[in-house]
Amino acid sequence: MQEKEQKISPSKQKISEFISSLGISKRDFYAKTGISRGTIENTTGITEDTLAKLFVTYPELSAEWVLRGEGDMLRVTQVMAEPVAKEVIELPLSNKELLDRIERLVEEKAELKCRIVELEKVKKQSQPITYGAAVEPIPQLEKGHKHK
Repeated sequence: MQEKEQKISPSKQKISEFISSLGISKRDFYAKTGISRGTIENTTGITEDTLAKLFVTYPELSAEWVLRGEGDMLRVTQVMAEPVAKEVIELPLSNKELLDRIERLVEEKAELKCRIVELEKVKKQSQPITYGAAVEPIPQLEKGHKHK
């Protein structure tokens, strides 16, 4: 069993630890986040779509902690009123920027997947793909004549 845990990415191990801290089942976690069942236990990498769903559902979860293993599991919120909290409050702004970036990448990925599907359809139909203006073939140079 210990071998299996070593194969799971550190980020997925952190997410599993977070789920345990919530005191809910993984089934409930998957239902709440919309993440496919078994994703966290799977030994493959973690996608930006999974991360986006995770951080949108649990905004209190620290991206720094999940992705880099740094800081606390939960982000500091603006509820803190002590002067020292002002420095810490800036961290959620960078987390928000990270979430915005993840969402943009997820959208871009979906657009690229659609483009690939379209290109594969064209390829199967054996239709030439043209980009921009049509290109005329270069005339063959006759032996002994220079092309000007």
